[in-house]
Order: sequence, then C-alpha cells, then structure tokens
Amino acid sequence: MQKLFSELDPHKKGFLNLNDWRNAFKTFNAQDQLIVELKNVAQSTFTDCDSVMQFFLNFSDSSGQVLTYPIFEKAVLALTAERFKKSDI
Repeated sequence: MQKLFSELDPHKKGFLNLNDWRNAFKTFNAQDQLIVELKNVAQSTFTDCDSVMQFFLNFSDSSGQVLTYPIFEKAVLALTAERFKKSDI
C-alpha cells in the first residue's frame, strides 16, 4: 500500500491533492482497461491462442469455426465469472 501511495505522490509530500490524482490517472481509459483485463484472464487461463479460440467456440450451437458476437458474449461471461457486464462486452 505504501509503494502504491508513493507512486501517486511523486513529490513525496506525504499527501495527495486533486492535481496529483489527475496526473496519475490522466491516461486511464476504462474501455482499454477492459481489453487488457480480458487478455490477462485468457493468458493466465489458457496455454495458447488455439485453446482460447476452442474455448470460445465451445459456446457455439453449431460445429462452425466462426465466432459470432452472441458466442463471444457467452464465453466472456463464463471466462470472467461474469466480472464484465453485457454493456462492457
């Protein structure tokens, strides 16, 4: 916790003001973060890209090799234990 606070307090004042907060998070983008989070879950769960794709295709009603949005949505919800809302996906 101290290390995190230290990162947010670049001038080592021992406190944070609004300007410090804004500077620390000015490049934060929630949508980009969701993509990073999904990639991290996939990387830590599967051994390679093919196994990720196969997992997603397992949510298909047919034996096709095409990933549609409804299939993608089901797989993401299952993979992330519903961490994402449908609007996030």
